[in-house]
Order: sequence, then C-alpha cells, then structure tokens
Amino acid sequence: LEPARTNVQLNSDTASGWTATRATLTANALVAPSGATVMSNVVSDATASATHVLAKSATITSGSKYALSVFARQSGPYAWLGAALSSVPFGSSQYGSWNLSGAGALGTFLNGSVGAIERAANSAYRVSLVTGSAATTTGSYTTNVFLQQADATQSFNGDSATAAGLWGAQLEAGAYPTSYIATGASAV
Repeated sequence: LEPARTNVQLNSDTASGWTATRATLTANALVAPSGATVMSNVVSDATASATHVLAKSATITSGSKYALSVFARQSGPYAWLGAALSSVPFGSSQYGSWNLSGAGALGTFLNGSVGAIERAANSAYRVSLVTGSAATTTGSYTTNVFLQQADATQSFNGDSATAAGLWGAQLEAGAYPTSYIATGASAV
C-alpha cells in the first residue's frame, strides 16, 4: 500500500498554466499512457546557445525531501530530457537527465539527487528525480523540465525539431514517487 501523498504541482497535465521558454507547447497532441490524446508536445525554437524549457511554480514545505515525476516520450530527433528543482530551498539545484529511447536510461544526476526511469504505456516512460536534501524553506519555487540533445546539456542550439511529449507532472513530499495524482488549479 502507498502512503497518503499530495501532488503540489498544479495543472499536472502540462496543458495549461505552464510557461514554455524558447519552446512551443501544443496541448493534447500525443497519446498519453492513459490511452487518451492528452499529452502535450514541447518543441524547441531555433534560438542558439540557450535552454528550451517548460516551467511551473509549486509550493513546497521545509523539512521534506521531494520526488518529482513526469510521464515523457521522445517526439523529435533527440531522446534526452532533463529536469531541475530550484536551488533556493535545497541548497543547490536538484537536477537530472534521462534517455527516452530504447529501454530508457538514466543520465547525470547532481547534488545528491537520485533518478529513476520506468516504461509506461504508449511509448512513454515515467521519469523521476528525488532530491538529495530536504527543503530548508517553505514557499513557491520553480520546476523546470528541459529539452536536451545530450545528457546534462541544458543549453543547445535550437532546431525547431528537438521535442518531447510531457504529461502527468507530480511533485510530492517523500523519498520516492507514488502513483500519479492528477491536479488542476489546486493541489490534490
């Protein structure tokens, strides 16, 4: 049995309320693990030497480790995806990368964060990052999901083709991710 948890990442379907920077977000573009066409497709623009990122704030509480998870799939020529949680509450940025091709693989994880990747339905994976340290402050901080062309490469020359499907973002206090909890405008 799983413990009771709360997903504090609002609009978990990634279709609304998320900010795409140097990227275009198209809602309901791909088939999600649920079988419905509700997965967002995020595609880089052509900006050189820059990050291409999807971001959304979430409120976290001091004293807890956090588990970030999202369902993701490759939808362009490169198979890498990265994610980071703000350095402010954790002392240093909690960051990791995943390879979304083949059997799926872990890339680089920094500052004590730990990652996992597991196969999901419809060519997707559920990727997760658990923070290496507990939060030391309470407040609203940013979750970033980066398109990447290689492991741990947040900045690259955009090509208007590097892309990933994203759905089911979850941020919860705990040392591992639990089953997906859908959110809208409030935590669930």
